[in-house]
This record gives sequence, C-alpha cells and structure tokens, in this order.
Amino acid sequence: MFKNLLSSLLGKDGEAAQVVLCAPVDGQFVALKDVADPVFSGEMLGKGVAVEPSGDTLVAPAGGKVTQVFPTKHALTMQVKDAELLLHIGIDTVKLQGEGFTALVKTGDQVTKGTPLIKFDKAVLQEHKHPATVMMVICNHNEFKHFEVKDAAQVTAGDTEMVVLRK
Repeated sequence: MFKNLLSSLLGKDGEAAQVVLCAPVDGQFVALKDVADPVFSGEMLGKGVAVEPSGDTLVAPAGGKVTQVFPTKHALTMQVKDAELLLHIGIDTVKLQGEGFTALVKTGDQVTKGTPLIKFDKAVLQEHKHPATVMMVICNHNEFKHFEVKDAAQVTAGDTEMVVLRK
C-alpha cells in the first residue's frame, strides 16, 4: 500500500514528481483571468499565469527543451518534464511580424532555469499599442492533479516560483 503511495508521489529516479515553474520575466504578477485577451483569460490554451514586465528578457522558467520558436519570435513552446508550456510576449504581438523581438535560442535547444530565451523591445510594443504582458500557459494542465499558483506581487525572472504542478 505505501509502496503505491510512494510511487505516485515520487518519479522514477526518486525525485518528487512535480514541476516548479519560476517567473519568465521580471515584473508584476497578473492572474491569467485578468489578461486583456480572451484567448488567455478564458484559458482556451490552458491554465497559467501572467506578468506585467518591468524587464525586457524572457527567460526559461525551468530547465527543459525549446520545442518551437514562433517565426515572429513573440512566443515559444517548451517541454519541462511532463509539462508543455507556451511562453507568449504581449497581446496581439503576432501582428508585429517579429519587429522588436530577438530570439536568443532555437528550436531543439536544451536550456536551464533562467536561460535568456527572447529579448523584446517594450518601446516597439508601446509604439504599436500592444500591451507587453507576458503569459506562461501550461497547455496540458489537465494531465496534472495538482496545479498551484504561488502568490507573489513582484516576481524575479528565473527566481520567483509561480506555479507548482504534480501528477
């Protein structure tokens, strides 16, 4: 009985079967439901969190693999253990066609927590009237029994824990 309980709590290598995601950018925590885009606030792509950035560099929220860098460089996807993440910079920024974004990684790269992923120019976003809000969405959130959002007003990229997932 305890062996089954222990195996459900621990991964194959004995580590806790959980995923801890840190802030993807410096700034102020925003609940995903409060984001000014119904695709994100309505959780159509998954559950997650958002940050109103004070910084200009998107970083890896945990170690993992970059599975896709969007051609317009405003977003990317990552695999972090069993979690499939979408990291998206700004609202309607796909319309900028890459202007103001510099990808610092490529599809297939292995990254560690805090690795710079995309640099963005907030002045360009502001000039084109696109909010710079950064969304971190767990696309396969329904595969986790436990989804905890950590409460923090100000967050530091790659440091402040924002989401804890457990199978």
